[in-house]
Amino acid sequence: MRTTEQKQKRRIQDRKYREGLTPAQREERNKKAREYNLLHPGRTTEQSRRWVAKNKARYNKYQKNHRRTTRLKAYEILGGCCVHCGETDPVLLDIDHIYGNGNLRKNRNSDQEVVSGRINREQLQLLCVRCHRLKTRTNGDHLRSNSTHSEQPESHDAGQMTLF
Repeated sequence: MRTTEQKQKRRIQDRKYREGLTPAQREERNKKAREYNLLHPGRTTEQSRRWVAKNKARYNKYQKNHRRTTRLKAYEILGGCCVHCGETDPVLLDIDHIYGNGNLRKNRNSDQEVVSGRINREQLQLLCVRCHRLKTRTNGDHLRSNSTHSEQPESHDAGQMTLF
């Protein structure tokens, strides 16, 4: 069994090794990892579950930090302030779906999609909590169901009032 000091030393060595890889070497390493995962389905998933169960506090701390940094990056990409009143406090900012179609994306992470570029950023804007509530209530977005809502309206006006 390795001591904590030995484990730390090994992690540092591994990190230095990975940082020194060329893109071709990195791709080859990733290819081998994918092949391993295909040959041993479920094994890495089970290993991950065991690690998370064993290191719950560490995992939660990592996830919280990752969500926070992702959200801040998304806010920066979207301008960093409320488009209506100029509020800049990240605690008070929300990502708003301009066309009111946020209810179609309930199980998605808008922050991550903004940072990765998987979502059209032209359909999003930053609003503070107050302005977001006002826009949602005025447009009636909170009353819409998934079945009556299209992914993107044909025109910007498409039957709704756009405040901002």
